Amino acid sequence: MSADSFKKLMSIIALGLGALIAFAIVAELPVWVPLLAVTLALAAANIFRRGVKEVLADERSRRVDEKATVLTYRVFTTVTAVGVLLAMMLRSSLPEWTFIAGQAVAFALCALMLLHLAVIRYYSGKL
Repeated sequence: MSADSFKKLMSIIALGLGALIAFAIVAELPVWVPLLAVTLALAAANIFRRGVKEVLADERSRRVDEKATVLTYRVFTTVTAVGVLLAMMLRSSLPEWTFIAGQAVAFALCALMLLHLAVIRYYSGKL
């Protein structure tokens, strides 16, 4: 299989998976349906990737991906932290659920940052 065919196939799988998850939410299907679909999509992607004979990613592509990941992480954490702070500062004028949601997002953001630090520590010892 060529790299171009693989990319097209992955796009079709992603589109189908998104449609299935949206349908599962709208039709209120059991949670195992989208989970099974994601598992099958990941397995199919792995199987199809093995069939590709061309190089899918070179050193430059990986470096670009690293830089994009770092920038995305920094922008997301900054914007989310500012949003959480605003929700907590304006809690008297906002509905109660906003404060609770803000706390939940704040805890999730802290967990993301701790995970990021753990991964940095892990890879600094490996590389």
